[in-house]
Amino acid sequence: MTARRLTYIMLVRVLLYTLLLGGTVVLHFLWGRPDELGGPYVTVLFVFIAVIYVLNIGYAAAARWMSDLRLLALVQIGVDVLTSVALVHLTGGVDSAFVLFLLLTPIATAVVIGQRAAIGVAVAGTVVLGVAAIAGTHGYLPELPGQKTVWDVTTQAAVRWVLVQGGAMFAVGALAGYLAQQLRSAAERVEAQQARIEDLAQLNSDIVRCLTSGLLTVDHDGRVMTYNAAAMEMLALEGDGALGQPLVELAPELAGAMAQRGGDDGEGAQLSRLEIQIERDGQRRILGVSTSALAGAGGEQRGRIINFQDLTALRRMEQTMKRSEHLATIGRLAAGVAHEIRNPLGSISGSIELLKGEASMEPDSQRLLEIALREIERLDRLIADLLVYARPAEPDFERIDLGKETRGMVGRISGLMSGDTVPEVVVSEASEDLWVEADVDLLSGLLWNLVRNAWQAGERERVEVSVRALGEDRVVIEVSDQAGGLESEESVSRIFEPFYTTKAKGTGLGLAIAQRVVQDHGGTISVESEAGVGTTFRVELPRVRS
Repeated sequence: MTARRLTYIMLVRVLLYTLLLGGTVVLHFLWGRPDELGGPYVTVLFVFIAVIYVLNIGYAAAARWMSDLRLLALVQIGVDVLTSVALVHLTGGVDSAFVLFLLLTPIATAVVIGQRAAIGVAVAGTVVLGVAAIAGTHGYLPELPGQKTVWDVTTQAAVRWVLVQGGAMFAVGALAGYLAQQLRSAAERVEAQQARIEDLAQLNSDIVRCLTSGLLTVDHDGRVMTYNAAAMEMLALEGDGALGQPLVELAPELAGAMAQRGGDDGEGAQLSRLEIQIERDGQRRILGVSTSALAGAGGEQRGRIINFQDLTALRRMEQTMKRSEHLATIGRLAAGVAHEIRNPLGSISGSIELLKGEASMEPDSQRLLEIALREIERLDRLIADLLVYARPAEPDFERIDLGKETRGMVGRISGLMSGDTVPEVVVSEASEDLWVEADVDLLSGLLWNLVRNAWQAGERERVEVSVRALGEDRVVIEVSDQAGGLESEESVSRIFEPFYTTKAKGTGLGLAIAQRVVQDHGGTISVESEAGVGTTFRVELPRVRS
């Protein structure tokens, strides 16, 4: 049982008795007897109706604090039976038209409680009406002044009348109970169906919302109808502002892909995957796009579904794997060659030192020998770097506060650099309490390689180092310069290859070693460069709890 049904019953009760009160007044005026409105009979009738109003106010107040609404409903229906019988007595007894009010009580019971209670109320109403009829025929019920004799019938006639009314109440109660039960069952089925529909709608919404791939629908005119959170993030859309907008204005790359592959295929065609490049907020992405027809429930075509995934990380990983395989082969070959070269190189260096010690050596010959020694030293450093790259040392991991350690490393690196072209190395951001598992020496060498690379890229330029959190499980180190940037896409794609360098000096192994160190720490390193502006190296490392 619900409080709403009980409220409806109270409203209907007030409405019926209001009609009774208003009808009494109107009829007295129509009959030309308005003076009788002040008589004792009509006064009692008005008081009776006023009591009904007061009772309903009490019911409404009780409904707010009573937890057992069934009990409150039974009390109301019991009072309704008594007041209906009293109204029958006041308005003519066996001739009263208001016996209809008594017939309404089983209906109200069926609606509020159920069929069994309705039949019980019909029986109780019959008993109360029978008692009143017998008492009335024997003169036990008082008659008001101005009231005609209401029970001027024999007891047998009164009993027959009561049985007829009781049968009517029983039939009405049974029928109303059945209909109410059917209505209640139908309402429960509708509620269950509605709940299933809402659950399915919520499940569908959750699935679409949680998809990591972008999902977007357009109508026949190419206007956006819906899109999920992933699509909003990839296409840099703001809230629901893109709904109803032409796709060609919001994402011309997607619209172009549809026009390129779907122009002659018809609305129902499904396109094979197509890769496109988009750029949003300065970030370039590679998207894998496929589309299919959007059909309504009746099979009619409503537009198209566009599904797209961010393949940037996957393509980058593929390139990294290819480069790693290539570099591994080069590394193994170079390590073997370096080992074979280093031994005779030491003998050559020793022999030249002996030649330099001869007193009869010409100055020009001395100068040539010094050049040879310098080149031998350069080759030795190259071989040392190559061996470090090909046969890296096992990292000695410890838990460190990356922000704090970075500040110290930058200070030490600044002290190592000297000369007129030394850049200003500053820590623009170094959040603390960012803990990582790292080898401090290898990490310091990594930072030195990145800063030195920026130093060699542009003289007297400012180099900025920052350390910050990236989500909850990653930290990022960024080393940025304003030295003009790399001039070609090839330079960006090959910058971590061994022996590849864009500078006149250098071995081309520093960044390759830096990449190896980052990989040994379970991280990634990438570079972003804009010609004429500058270059930023980005190192991401796993974050651990302090």
